[in-house]
Amino acid sequence: MLRLFCLSALLLCPFVSARAEFINGSIVFNISTRAMEGSLTDAIDFADLTSISGSDGFANFPTGISWGDFRIEARDASGDKLCITNAEFGTFIGDITSDTYVQIPGTTNSAFRGIYASGTFTPGTNSFFDGMLTSYDAELTLPLSYTNGSLAGTSLAFSVYQAVPEPSSVVMLSVLATVLGIGKLRRGRKQATVAADAT
Repeated sequence: MLRLFCLSALLLCPFVSARAEFINGSIVFNISTRAMEGSLTDAIDFADLTSISGSDGFANFPTGISWGDFRIEARDASGDKLCITNAEFGTFIGDITSDTYVQIPGTTNSAFRGIYASGTFTPGTNSFFDGMLTSYDAELTLPLSYTNGSLAGTSLAFSVYQAVPEPSSVVMLSVLATVLGIGKLRRGRKQATVAADAT
């Protein structure tokens, strides 16, 4: 019975691990499909973002998949909450942890603004996400530039880099470790008893 339980637990573990690691990777969204207005110091609204390329776990993610509209408040937006949601792609909820503004040296009208957010991603209904976990740690990187009165940004990088552990996975691994430990202890005692009987 003990051996059967151990075998069942071992068979389950690879599936849990594979699911947890499958989505690790990044996807890039096009943000230059329409003219952007304003300056880097203003609040900026984003809409009509679509996926254009992926890497690692997102390497086969389809292009042209829309993500939700969202707004970045005027700088400095550090500490602001950020929620982006779309039924097909999913939902990112996080905090803007960095909002950097740099005036390009030697210029009077060129600057850069880099926004970084960290939070949790919940996959959407797209078939790419079938069988995946319900939530993952994720981060968002949004570089923007302002030159000669024109605001520009070519892409938004979205990275899903570490799965949030499922409670069931943690429990299963703990139980497995305990059972294997007990089994090893029993075998050690049995061998000691056989050795004692032989003498």
